[in-house]
Amino acid sequence: MSVDLRVEHALRDELLKAKEKFHAKAASGLVSNVRTGEIVAMVSVPDFDPTARKRRTIPIASTAFTTGVYEMGSTFKAFTLAMALDTGKYDLNSMWDARGPLHYGKFAIHDDEPKGRFLNMKEVFTFSSNVGAARIALSQGVEAHKAFLRKMGQLDRLRTELPRAPRRSCRGIGAT
Repeated sequence: MSVDLRVEHALRDELLKAKEKFHAKAASGLVSNVRTGEIVAMVSVPDFDPTARKRRTIPIASTAFTTGVYEMGSTFKAFTLAMALDTGKYDLNSMWDARGPLHYGKFAIHDDEPKGRFLNMKEVFTFSSNVGAARIALSQGVEAHKAFLRKMGQLDRLRTELPRAPRRSCRGIGAT
């Protein structure tokens, strides 16, 4: 068992503060050992109360942790930059054109806070530049990107010691 109750307690305290600060309905957090992948703490608030008769309107966050599917969003930027650095063709001072949106097919990729200039690799990461990261990914090509993600284990199903939640059936109106 890798769960550390002291870490879970500290995580719960921080989640309660964040939930109050941002006026959120719920909050959840997970701490894992980066070397082994073991889960050290996993907490969701509000706490689950098995005695509550009222049906919950907020999904139980711990169930979402173990069964949910989430888009990785900006976390992929770290993999994209690592991929480029791993090739040896680029370094942290390599420059990428982020002067404006990048048009790719029918899509336009924008930065949330455009800098309107070339950015070096460090700045692409620091400013979370969608345009810079997309240009880095395009420089490598789709197959190289897939190969790197496979090498990093990102295309494999995550195996954990957590049990899978039962699937819900929706056989009829209003059934869950």
